[in-house]
Amino acid sequence: MVFEFKCTNTIEEQVLEDISVSMEMIEGADFLAESSIISLDRMPLGDDGSTFVIFDRNEVKQQLVFKIIS
Repeated sequence: MVFEFKCTNTIEEQVLEDISVSMEMIEGADFLAESSIISLDRMPLGDDGSTFVIFDRNEVKQQLVFKIIS
């Protein structure tokens, strides 16, 4: 699964470097794992660009537990 984040530099007199986004999965969402991030090297004022966060699916192994009632 790929998440794209569109970014725009609106900070005057600043060139942004090494722009990335970090994501955290909510508790219980064990079926996805962050595999990589594609960052932007450089972004001058007024420029647009995209950064990406890539997740892979985890194999969720479910264990069934039975209780024997006699």
